[in-house]
Order: sequence, then structure tokens, then C-alpha cells
Amino acid sequence: MTCPPDSAEAGGSFDLKWIKLGHATDDEIRAMVDGGIKFSDIFEVSDEPKDGFVEVFAGSAKTPEYLKVKNETAAAFLETMRYAGYKGATTEFNKAEGLAFDPEGMRAFVAITDISKGMEEGAGTGAAGDQIRLPKIKAGGVYAMPLAGAQVDTDGNPIDSAYVPVSMSVPKGLLGVDLAEPDEWGNTASVEHIGNADNLYWSSAYKTLFIGEDSSRMHLNNVLWAWQDGMEKPVRLLTAPAGAELTGLRIHENVGGHAYALTNAQHVGDFKLDEKFPRRAELMPVVEAKWGNRQIAPLGYVKGLPTATTLTN
Repeated sequence: MTCPPDSAEAGGSFDLKWIKLGHATDDEIRAMVDGGIKFSDIFEVSDEPKDGFVEVFAGSAKTPEYLKVKNETAAAFLETMRYAGYKGATTEFNKAEGLAFDPEGMRAFVAITDISKGMEEGAGTGAAGDQIRLPKIKAGGVYAMPLAGAQVDTDGNPIDSAYVPVSMSVPKGLLGVDLAEPDEWGNTASVEHIGNADNLYWSSAYKTLFIGEDSSRMHLNNVLWAWQDGMEKPVRLLTAPAGAELTGLRIHENVGGHAYALTNAQHVGDFKLDEKFPRRAELMPVVEAKWGNRQIAPLGYVKGLPTATTLTN
């Protein structure tokens, strides 16, 4: 996937293009692994720029690698990120988490927990670097990707899918807002907006995206949100105990005439080891007393949602 930004505002706006890396069967890849294939069988490496070698940034590496591919199939399936960079695709997305699918709207949602590092301008240069150039937003955002069929890859080959992402942007209301200074509770992102989105769930019955947060420091209390198209900001449904991640997100629109939003929290009091966290000394005894010295993880649900009797086609 290549991803040049059309606009760097509000989380960026991208047109997506797709690069075919290769094709192989499970048996072909298994034979390579069982045969003891090594990195040196896949790539030739240079310590400096050299004719015939491609500059690649792998993962979160700060310095480039100079590579020449020796086995394209092995590179595509055993060193996928390196080979994607080698072929010119972006490897700069940071902290991609939950994924949700809206079948009626023919779009997918993906949570980018933290828009920073490789997604910033200048963070990664070279032949396959610095394709995403955005201002840092540590609170992250949720991107929507319209899906379409009849697409081709960068070599002009048809892509055999009706669900190919063709663009990517953050809908109104789904971008986090960093604070210039922490508030009195230590929040470094606005509590009126999402912060470090993680779990996503799309409900066709409600035409609603549900968002569960996993923020280590930006929100003291992580939030379960509900969002619909056109909202200026999502609606807060519940908050987790201090320092806990919200996970296990699931929406049941009609169970015996009732509807529920299920979620649970884990690692309550996760700020325990951060001695600089504001009000840590005040909060930790309360958390430990209420949640079994941090050994208890609450599992629960939100009730009172309207019951969906039929799904919208």
C-alpha cells in the first residue's frame, strides 16, 4: 500500500494505492521454513548506499538498511514489512489497533491509537520513507476507509476483491485532541474527545460505531464511546476504573427483547509505576482497596439501549 497524503489537516486525507508483493501457497512457504532459510538467503545487505540496493526503514528503525532482494517470494511472506518498504509501500503507520466493517456504507474503520513517530513529517526518509507527513496527535484518531471493487494494483493487475480500501481520512468527531498541559487529573488529552482508541465495533442496527479506549496516560479513565455520522464528537457511555484499558467490546442489539453493550476492563491502576503521574499517591490507595490490590478486573455491560428488531438493509 502506498499512501501519499493529500492533506495534512485533521489527521490527514489519503488516496490509497496497492502494491502486489507476491503469491505463494502454504506448502511453498512451509518448505522454505523447514529447509532452514536464513535472512541472508532472502536479502543481500550493504552498510551504505550502493548501486542496485534499495534504502529501507524497517519497523521503528532510526537508521536505514540497504537491501537487494535475492528471493522475492520469501521476502514477500517471511519479511513482509521490509519487502513492502523495498517495493515502495509505506511502513509508517503507528499503533494501528481495532478494525470494524460497515457493510451498508461499504467502509472500514481502523483505530490509529497514536498519530506520531513514523507518521510525522521527517520521521523516516529515503526510498520508501516519509510518505506520511502529519502533525503529531498523541491522542490518535479513527480513520474511515471507503471500499470498492474493480480496482487494480500499481502494476495494473486486477485485484480480486469487492472490498479494496481506496482512500482514508478521519470523519468529523473521531480525532483526539492533545492538551498543551495536563489537567488537574493528569489527563494529557481532552476528555471531551476520544483518546487512544483501541477496540472498535460497528452496529448496522444502530448505524453506530462503538469505540473502546486503551490510553496509558492520556486519559486517566478510559472511555467507551458511541459515534454516528455527522456528530461533532461522540457520546460517552461509560468510563473505566482509573488506569484500566477497556477491551472485550461487543454489542448485542436484541437478546430476548433487550440490548446490551458489553465491555470489560483490565490492568486497573496502570499508572502505578509512573511516579510522576499527578495525584498518584492519592488515587492508588483507592484503586487498590476497591479492586483487590489491582488483581480484580471488572466485566460488565451497559443496558437500556433501544432493542433492534430488524437490521437495516
